Amino acid sequence: MKWIIPFLASTLPLLAQAEIYKCLDEHGKPTFSQRPCGEAAEVITVKPQKRSNPTPSSREEYSEQLEAISTRTEIKKLEREISKLKARKRSLTRKMDAELAALRQKKLYARNNLAGAT
Repeated sequence: MKWIIPFLASTLPLLAQAEIYKCLDEHGKPTFSQRPCGEAAEVITVKPQKRSNPTPSSREEYSEQLEAISTRTEIKKLEREISKLKARKRSLTRKMDAELAALRQKKLYARNNLAGAT
């Protein structure tokens, strides 16, 4: 069973060959057809191009490109995380400054009350 798929994959390109007929019209201009177009039709066999397997160098290039894309993706992810953390830091700093201002105001009122009590 395991050999059927590789066998079919290797024989399909052979079955995909097509015959094309080349004829000359009354002006001597060549025309091409799937059917014979006259007695002087010349048969041209067209073979599909073979798919080339990636060469080791192109596989290496592919791996390098994949690694570069992964690196860029990771960098962008980290940059987004940094932006989020900086925004959170700014928010917390504003909150802290507001709390400090409230405490300073409270301390000022306490001093006023203490000064007025004596």
